[in-house]
Amino acid sequence: MGKRTNLIVTAFVVVLVIAVLGQVRADPSTFPSEILAHLYRAAQLFGLEGDWTFELTPMPWEIEVARVLAPLVTLASLILVLARGAWVTLSNQRARFYRDHVVLVGLDELGWHFARACAAGGLDVVAIESDDDNPHIEHVRRMNIPVLVGDPLSDAVLRRSGVRRAADLVALLGSDAANVELTVRVKTLLDRHERLATASPLRIHGHMTDPSLAQALERYPKLFIDRDLVAASFFNVDQLAARKLMLEHPTDVYADAMGRASIHIVIVGATSMAREVMLQLANTAHFANGRRPKATLCAVGAAAELANIIAYHPGLTHALEVVSLELPGALQALETIASDPKIAGVSQYVVCGRDDAESLAQSLILRHGIQLQRDVNAPIMLHMRTSDGLTRMLESVEPDPETPDGLYPFGTLDEILNEEMIINARQDDLARALHENYLEQARAKPGFDPHAPSKSPWRVLPESYRRDNRNEADHLEVKLRAVRCVETRDAAQTEFDASEIERLAHMEKARFIASRYVSGWQHGLVRSDFGKVADLRPWDEISDRSYDLASVAEIPRILSDRMGRGLRRECVIGVTGHRRDRVDADLPAFIAAIERVLDAILDSHPDAAFTVMSPLAEGADRAVAQIALNRLPRVRLHVPLPLPYEIYVRDFSDSPEFGRGASIEEFQALLGRATRYMEMPLKFGTTAELERFDAQGHAARARQYALTGAYVVQRSDEFIAVWDGRPSDHEGGTAQVLSWRQSGVPAEYRFPNGFFPAPAQNQPFIVPPVPPPDFKPVRGQGGCGTS
Repeated sequence: MGKRTNLIVTAFVVVLVIAVLGQVRADPSTFPSEILAHLYRAAQLFGLEGDWTFELTPMPWEIEVARVLAPLVTLASLILVLARGAWVTLSNQRARFYRDHVVLVGLDELGWHFARACAAGGLDVVAIESDDDNPHIEHVRRMNIPVLVGDPLSDAVLRRSGVRRAADLVALLGSDAANVELTVRVKTLLDRHERLATASPLRIHGHMTDPSLAQALERYPKLFIDRDLVAASFFNVDQLAARKLMLEHPTDVYADAMGRASIHIVIVGATSMAREVMLQLANTAHFANGRRPKATLCAVGAAAELANIIAYHPGLTHALEVVSLELPGALQALETIASDPKIAGVSQYVVCGRDDAESLAQSLILRHGIQLQRDVNAPIMLHMRTSDGLTRMLESVEPDPETPDGLYPFGTLDEILNEEMIINARQDDLARALHENYLEQARAKPGFDPHAPSKSPWRVLPESYRRDNRNEADHLEVKLRAVRCVETRDAAQTEFDASEIERLAHMEKARFIASRYVSGWQHGLVRSDFGKVADLRPWDEISDRSYDLASVAEIPRILSDRMGRGLRRECVIGVTGHRRDRVDADLPAFIAAIERVLDAILDSHPDAAFTVMSPLAEGADRAVAQIALNRLPRVRLHVPLPLPYEIYVRDFSDSPEFGRGASIEEFQALLGRATRYMEMPLKFGTTAELERFDAQGHAARARQYALTGAYVVQRSDEFIAVWDGRPSDHEGGTAQVLSWRQSGVPAEYRFPNGFFPAPAQNQPFIVPPVPPPDFKPVRGQGGCGTS
């Protein structure tokens, strides 16, 4: 509608100017003294009052044109207004036919992002907005979403939105109080027999600026009675961003790549986002290493801010080791924290600025500082609210070409204000399945109390217990990584062995105890749900572990029977090989040989989910990765980078046949298809030392390549080496990495296996750069066999 309105306004102005010019030409002496009179007479033409034109003899052609065009502009304006009104009416009438849709209440910035995400996902949505002047109304209507303008607390407006037939209502009004009032009003409306008898309970998702208020409301019974009508829950944007951070950037994966024995996250900033990251870490960062994660809060006034967080969540210290690191007021001081002993063993940085510009500035300064040190170059996650501008500069959209820089933006509104994160049916379904499995296990034990709040069916389960089940659902991916399994969309079946079951049960016990403490529970052998007292003894102090073991043993059945999902073992395929000067990646015989090796691996692991691990160096690394991505089913690409990008690309070729520019484009295109990439720790030199092109710099870079090769060797089940058979004393070269695969990695380059079990370490497949036509894959030394 906006473009057509602009067209009408432009036509009005043009006709007005033409009419004025005509009058001035008829009597030049009237300009400029009678310009207002000319404007008035010109405006009369739009109301079909043009008798004054007959007094002009002769009549200027401008007046003739204006007399014809002015009524047409008026008519077009009326048609536009009527058509707009009719279009809005018809659009809103569609809401009468919606069922199981989403009612969105509030079209502020948050509501606009949510509406846009729902429209992109093809979700049926009806929006309600009270401010008729809100510019988002027209934007949302253009996305074919009905928008009702009126009081969102009005029964009439709510009924017009089809709330009695809706599946979800998302409350994004301007204040916490308004969202709570809306929740109560909708419940009251549906309580008067407005809800369809055949419909499931309406799920209300209310935004809370204050997370502590949301937790208090979870214990307010008026909101949670009559769950057959309404199931209310509350969310906070920062909470969603912190949850997304932990899901998309798993702390155990990065800690493993950094060679850490435990989790240590440095959180920069004294913001609400920083607090939520710390709480999310306490609730979900419990891994097979069995160690309590550590969080260091680095900010101006860090000690006071940390004390404030602990005052609100006194159980936090049971779940996390928390430390404060005072930061001077000058932004440049961030460069110095990498040398502070308090951040020793860091596995991730999370930067939570007050706005996008501050987050970026802090991250860039921090990045520069850590590159001046050895072994502290952990990835930097920076909180960004908008997905355009600065964020677009930092992160491409998969599978677009990617430039790695060690900076990973998270928490944009587009990323978290969508159906997946707010309505999140999958998380709720999995949480419900886990709870129902818990009830089955609990009923089989003596002394089962069906009246205990935690033993209630999901339909009437108090919201605080639902939240804990949701935390357990989010922790499922952590558990699956700990036994090297991957959830899939098919019906694949995998069972855990006894050692895996014990490992998972230990992890779940640690998570459960930490989550209870963070939620304000205390340890006691006599349980009290009202007083928040429960048996919180750790794994090593309990004698009866039968329930804990049985519950995690049921994970495959929960996924298959209750969720319709499959479970597959992960098979990681490591790659090493010569560069372009010794490998012709376009040679048909070479491509055919790699395909035969991949087929042999597929035959050995027919039910696996595959991950190719390659640093994407020129030549064999890239060629094998490219062929595998096109050849294998259920395949992902992980890229460990031996050096910071700006140094790594200097080692790319620069020849007339394949210049450095073409090599960089090839590298970035493949990296854009990667599920994950990370820089290996700068164990053998700072960035300043590694960028030197003398003997010392070359040696340091070679050792970084060797470190990356060692990581690939130790983390892969299968291994493909493209090797010409010639020995070499070159550090980090193909011959050395291959020998480590066959005889073991020396201690200096070895990574601990704290988070994940060691893979199968099968003998490698060795492929010559120029394979014979009858090449057949054979494992082990001299494996480039022929028939």
